[in-house]
Amino acid sequence: MRATARSGISVRAFATGAAPKAPAGKPEVTAPLQQYGTSGRYASALYVAAAKANVLAAVEGEVQQLTALVEKDAKFKQFLMDPSMAKSKKLAGVKEFCEGAKFTPITSNFVAAMAENGRLPELKMIATRFEEQCMASRNEVKCVITTAHDLTEAQLTKVQDSIKGHAPAGSKLKVETKVDPRLLGGLTASIGEKFFDLSLLTTIKKYEAVIAAPL
Repeated sequence: MRATARSGISVRAFATGAAPKAPAGKPEVTAPLQQYGTSGRYASALYVAAAKANVLAAVEGEVQQLTALVEKDAKFKQFLMDPSMAKSKKLAGVKEFCEGAKFTPITSNFVAAMAENGRLPELKMIATRFEEQCMASRNEVKCVITTAHDLTEAQLTKVQDSIKGHAPAGSKLKVETKVDPRLLGGLTASIGEKFFDLSLLTTIKKYEAVIAAPL
């Protein structure tokens, strides 16, 4: 299966983690981050292909739509992840899905490549790596704030102001909030590769460890 002439990207290009070279006289498009492993190769190839076709924003949204559906729909997830299903049947299924969702040829071919090469179980990781590439192109840094209870807008702003100094200079924070009652109180925050644990749960565990330690 190959993409339409409009996309100019073949399944083989994604399978090898490569994208077509830019025409003579035009600057080569490269991924902003150097990523490794299978997930990194697929994510980087997808980024380059989408950027060259000037559909990066559309592809980013479609990948998010796909991964969200996998998390929400158990049957759809089972279909994509089932290793016993014939490759031809899975290819036909993902092609039909992408056509119904009106995905761009780039995204459709990307999903077909993963189906053909048995990489659909790695979709979540590949999508995460692709998101990292897109964010890096906009000089964004992902910040995940997890609290025991929902924060008010004022509280969230205060937390963001207190931690934005830990982000690289000149970067923009892309904040994602989560609620985890197990934290009991306080919060945890991750910014890129940095992680801060200010939760009540961790504080309690520290006290428990001190109390349990032999005198």
